[in-house]
Amino acid sequence: MTIWITSALAAAAHPSALIALGAWAAALALAGLLAVDVPARRAACAAGHVVLGVALAAGVWLPLGERLLAHGQHFSNAPRTSVALLGELVGRGFPWSSLPLVIMVGTLGLLAAVGTRRARATTLGVTGVALLLLASDVPYLVLSTPPPAPRWRGSARPG
Repeated sequence: MTIWITSALAAAAHPSALIALGAWAAALALAGLLAVDVPARRAACAAGHVVLGVALAAGVWLPLGERLLAHGQHFSNAPRTSVALLGELVGRGFPWSSLPLVIMVGTLGLLAAVGTRRARATTLGVTGVALLLLASDVPYLVLSTPPPAPRWRGSARPG
């Protein structure tokens, strides 16, 4: 019951929660297939409960999230291409700051979590990797659609 309420509240609160909840439901289903410490049925049921919670709030988020469903998530700048991101990570001997190194180590930690084949770690790892991939141009490459154009977010006009 708690998972229904929290999923429904998250979906009703903001349309971008749909992206996270979708990644979480997919991660739970995949964790059911990969994990050895939890029956696959239990993880699949958890994913179903997340989807059910999102469906319970559909009367709220569907009208408000119509633009998100029609056009995708909009950001203030265009997403970086996955090829450019990988080239930057591999090509630079020293990061511009320590943050890219921390992000890379965190990403490796997410991938290592998937490799543990434990339900909690696998769910966390798959969710993190899915959200990272969804923030790049990978969904647009898979769906063969152009990424959204960047929007000007300043209050003054350039000129």
